[in-house]
Amino acid sequence: MVEPMSRARFNQLVRRWHRDTKCWANPRDIIAHSAYQAIISEGPAFLPLIFALMRRGGLGYWHNALCIITGENPIPDDFPGTPMEMCARWLQWAQDHKY
Repeated sequence: MVEPMSRARFNQLVRRWHRDTKCWANPRDIIAHSAYQAIISEGPAFLPLIFALMRRGGLGYWHNALCIITGENPIPDDFPGTPMEMCARWLQWAQDHKY
């Protein structure tokens, strides 16, 4: 169960991240944004919220954050898939780990 304050902070950070980076083209810049980095710094506490957002279709650039937070990577380096397929792999990981 995610605390309401954590949920509010997560939503605030995601809104700021999306607002500030919506016109940015470089993925490295997008994931370097301070709000994205703040989400990562919250660690596993935000995993249920990230996965819930992904289940609702919020693909975004979550792969990097998820790798850092979980210390795992269910996407092979040579994976030629689409962002939706990457999302599906992470959601399978979430289900396997009870998120």
